[in-house]
Amino acid sequence: MDPATKSYIQKPGSSYNLDELIGAWELFAQDSFRLRPNLTINYGLRRDFTGDDHDLTSEYSGALPAAIYGPTPVGDLFAPGVLGSNTNPELIARSHQYQPWHISPQPSIGLAWSPDFKDGILGKLTGGGKTVIRAGYSLRRFTEPQQYFWNQATNYGSFYYQNFNLYSNNTGTTGSFAPGSLSLGQSLPPYAFNPAAYSPTNPEANATFQL
Repeated sequence: MDPATKSYIQKPGSSYNLDELIGAWELFAQDSFRLRPNLTINYGLRRDFTGDDHDLTSEYSGALPAAIYGPTPVGDLFAPGVLGSNTNPELIARSHQYQPWHISPQPSIGLAWSPDFKDGILGKLTGGGKTVIRAGYSLRRFTEPQQYFWNQATNYGSFYYQNFNLYSNNTGTTGSFAPGSLSLGQSLPPYAFNPAAYSPTNPEANATFQL
């Protein structure tokens, strides 16, 4: 799809240039406090501010909550027979598909303790006060890779790429040819293109099995 003309380019070698942007920044504070001469505590807090991965050409398609729930009222999954919501959910091309994520406190704590055993069995086991025992804990949040977002938000390029096919059958429809009617080097019949034309909105029903 050509973003300038909003039409498909049916030319070999054509491509769609992705133009994504995501911003993020972090705050981090840490300190240490010596409770005793042989016991020190380290502690810190990190908070990430992660923006949304968005398409600057506004061609990534996604579903709003009403389109995700479909005929079922939003948030009400356990209401059999209540079908008064969106009866024709669509995937809509737009730049921003989700909100930035700013709630990510990530604490950490650690301690260093040097046992004060200089004599006896414990003193021998700890090297006469030369042993240091360290322990720590931290919580770190995982940021979803942007490739995963591209897979879902673009439906693997379902809408800004156009598919074409040619099948052998006896239907006579565009994109088909009678079995045995083509020879090597012969010009091919017209392809069947899907979708036929670009649209920023696409009904979810197009991706379901239809009788």
